[in-house]
Amino acid sequence: RFDRASAHLVIPAKHLVIPASAGSLDGASQPVWQADHMTSTTDIAARLHPELQALRRELHADPELGNDNPRTQARILAALDGLDLEITTGESVTSVVAVLRGRAETAGERPIVLLRGDMDGLPVTEATGQPFASTTGTVHACGHDLHVAGLVGAVRILHELRDELPGDVVFMYVPGEGRGQR
Repeated sequence: RFDRASAHLVIPAKHLVIPASAGSLDGASQPVWQADHMTSTTDIAARLHPELQALRRELHADPELGNDNPRTQARILAALDGLDLEITTGESVTSVVAVLRGRAETAGERPIVLLRGDMDGLPVTEATGQPFASTTGTVHACGHDLHVAGLVGAVRILHELRDELPGDVVFMYVPGEGRGQR
C-alpha cells in the first residue's frame, strides 16, 4: 500500500522472503517470520532469468541510436505480448509505455509508480570479444540493454503479482538518452 503521510510504498510482509540461512531479525536462532507459502519475487526472477538474459544479449548485440529504435521497440513489444497491460507506442519516437493495473482493493486514490529505462546505444565500436558483442559500430556502453531487460523483468514479476497490487505501475522505455535526445 502507499502511505501518503511518509510518501513510501509499504510492501506487506508476506511479499518479503527472508531465507532461513540469513539468520533472524531479532537475534534468535530462527527467522522472526518466513513467507514460504507463497512465490517470492526472487523465485519468479529466477524462473525468468534465462529469458531475460537472452533478451539482454540480443539487445546488446543490436543497439540502435537516438530516437529511432524500431528493432528494440519490437523486442520490447514481443517480450510484453500476452500480458494484461495497456501499451502505447510513441508516434515520433520509438518509445513504449506499458501500464499495469493492480487488482487489489485500496481505500481512496490509487497510488501510481513509474519505472523507466533507457533503450538506445552510443556510436562507439565494441571490442570486448564477447559472443554477444555488437558489431554495428554502436554499443550499449551505458547499460541500456540491461535497463530494457530489467524493466521487462519488473513487468513480468509485477504482472504475476497484480492481484495483490493496490495501485498501478507505469513502465516507460525511453529512446534518445544516449545522444541527449528526447
